Amino acid sequence: MTNTAKAEQPETLNHRAFDEHSWEVESRHWTSEGEVVYTQCSACVTRRMQLRPVVQQLSMSSHELRP
Repeated sequence: MTNTAKAEQPETLNHRAFDEHSWEVESRHWTSEGEVVYTQCSACVTRRMQLRPVVQQLSMSSHELRP
């Protein structure tokens, strides 16, 4: 017997209905790879996670050049 009933799908929001997100920081913490920031849109309640990587400075060396 074949079950033809559709599985219930989670409700999805139509993000096109919102022109802009209004992101608010819920929490943040540092990891070895950078700062992790958790935000939530106050308009549509969407959440996101961002990783802001640590920028490593390039080591530069200088040498004197004599004529």
